[in-house]
Amino acid sequence: MATASAAMASVGQAANPAKMQQTMQQFAKENAKMDMASEMMGDAVDDALDDDEVEDETDDLMNQVRLCAHGHMPLLISTPWPDN
Repeated sequence: MATASAAMASVGQAANPAKMQQTMQQFAKENAKMDMASEMMGDAVDDALDDDEVEDETDDLMNQVRLCAHGHMPLLISTPWPDN
């Protein structure tokens, strides 16, 4: 136990509390910047990938296919089937 106490005392003398506090504050500041940048990048990627028009067109086509499959309307897709 005496060895542990001596080691803790040595660390306490070597550590500069003011410098540690300054380092921790700088870390918190940089961490906040990183969080904001990460959120902005995530929002930018979400905006770039979020294309409601394409999603709406896909939904319309899927609804047409479903209705056609149940015999409620003719299929309105004009793209020919590829020849294999």
